[in-house]
Amino acid sequence: VRGAHPDAWRRGHELIDRLGLRPVAGSRPARLSGGEQQRFAIARALVNDPALVLADEPTGNLDVEAGADVLRLLRSVATGGRAVVMVTHEPAAAAIADRVLELRDGKLVDHNGRPPEPHATPHDQRPAETPPRDHAPAEVPPRDHGPAGPAPRDHGPAR
Repeated sequence: VRGAHPDAWRRGHELIDRLGLRPVAGSRPARLSGGEQQRFAIARALVNDPALVLADEPTGNLDVEAGADVLRLLRSVATGGRAVVMVTHEPAAAAIADRVLELRDGKLVDHNGRPPEPHATPHDQRPAETPPRDHAPAEVPPRDHGPAGPAPRDHGPAR
């Protein structure tokens, strides 16, 4: 496929596995739950290894386990040198970020309620006079599947 990342096929399978989608990988979209469709959309967005990822409520339709998988994946994308911009209402999702900006009364502000610096550096590279963040980016704990591997997911009745 023209324009595809040279490792797109391999990366696609890796993303499907990381997001717990292997059991439904051959299913038609109409047979997938909303959460499965959302995770496939995330995999499609990442398969070509983009320099910038825009994620609007990436865990919005997901259960806790699937949401943690997505957050771990987005964190690994960011630590791999890619930019991830995420919009979320979920504190757990915001907690994995290196920098958090909020909309308060229609204005973009930093964690202290001040307008963000136009070209601010990541929190660990800020000048000494800039107060540190309230917390370090949260780590999303890995899933423990035990010796039997992941439990089968209940995907509800077939449509």
